Amino acid sequence: GGGGGATEPFELEELLRGFPLVQRSTKDRVRAVFGALRTQHEEKLEEWQREAQATAAGANPQQQKAGQWPEDEHSWFVSMRERYWREMGPRGASREALMKKLASMMPKYSLAELMAHDEWHQKHKLLLRKRHGLLESWRR
Repeated sequence: GGGGGATEPFELEELLRGFPLVQRSTKDRVRAVFGALRTQHEEKLEEWQREAQATAAGANPQQQKAGQWPEDEHSWFVSMRERYWREMGPRGASREALMKKLASMMPKYSLAELMAHDEWHQKHKLLLRKRHGLLESWRR
C-alpha cells in the first residue's frame, strides 16, 4: 500500500468511535466501503507504477536520453513548444513541423532528438496527470 497505510484503519476506528449511537451494521458497511476504496486506490497506484516502469523500460536509448536534458534547455524547449503550438492554432502545422521550427532555434539537437524529447515530455506529462488524479481521488 501507500505511505501510512497502517494508521488508516486506526484513524477509521477512532472516527467510528465518535458515533456511539450509529448501528453496528452501518459501521461495518463503512469499514467495508473504506476497505474497497483503499484496495481500488492501491490497484490504481500499482497500475500507474507499472505504466511508468514500462514507459521507462520500453524507451529506446534516445528516448531515455531525452528525459535527461539540462533543466534550462528543457524549460526553454517546453515554453517555446507551447508558444508555437498556440500560435499555429488547433488546425496548425503538424508536430513534426513544430519540431523543425524548434530545431532551427536549437541547433545543438537534431530533429530526431527533439522528436524523442517531445515524445518523452508528452508521456511524462501524462504520467504526472495520472498520478495527480490518483492522489486527488484518494484525498476525496
